[in-house]
Amino acid sequence: MFDIVDKLNINDRHSIDLVSDKPKVFIRLALSFYHFYHDCFGEFLLHYEQMPDAQYIIDITAVSDMNPLPSHVKMFFTFLNDKKVDYKPIDLKKVNKMNINNFYYKNLQSESAEINNPSPRIYRMSQNYVKDKSIPATKKIFLSRKNFQSRDLSKLTKGRLPYENDNRLDDEPKLQEYLKTLGFEIVIPEEFKTFQDQINCMYQAKMIMSTTSSGFTNACFMRPGSTMVELITPLISFNRVGNGVTSPISSGQEEIHHYYH
Repeated sequence: MFDIVDKLNINDRHSIDLVSDKPKVFIRLALSFYHFYHDCFGEFLLHYEQMPDAQYIIDITAVSDMNPLPSHVKMFFTFLNDKKVDYKPIDLKKVNKMNINNFYYKNLQSESAEINNPSPRIYRMSQNYVKDKSIPATKKIFLSRKNFQSRDLSKLTKGRLPYENDNRLDDEPKLQEYLKTLGFEIVIPEEFKTFQDQINCMYQAKMIMSTTSSGFTNACFMRPGSTMVELITPLISFNRVGNGVTSPISSGQEEIHHYYH
């Protein structure tokens, strides 16, 4: 098991020198599962296709104080190590000044939808960790939010709806029992021992179902043509209309059209 802290080697705030002849790409890690894969891992994979010999400066500020690291973050660094990528993690909270040259920046929003879509790249990456590709995709999976830490929504709804949190379902266990009679397997993503186990589970799924959530990011590990079923609750409908908060599926079909039915 690798140790990011060993590579970091920063004890106090100070200047850091990254000047060298190599081109450099700066990647900032996000904490959110969806944004981590869409904005961080997906962006890295695009750069890596074009610049495999560059040095990648990884801003780990968002996750540096987490112990242990979330499994999806560990998966990212596992991939970097497996591919022998030249990278340097930096905790910007501990740096006052950074000297850098040959810096490379690419605005992904300026690219075409095909190039900017990270899901095919993430799918290809995940194939490195599928144990048995001959296993057919037969599972029907309901992604549970059982371990999700609900947020206080009183300020968001401003009293216009009788919702105080974003649990999104009044009785998820009751729904789960019904789905089991239809052949669904109940999966709590946070309970996988490793992210490789999570990838293999989703690779064997022909359908995933969930309420609107970042859990649909798991579709990137499913085979093309698989089915996603989004349960849109009144709270999410309210968010779309009243607060500009949108569903990852309904607002972004161009990003996951390989999988959405």
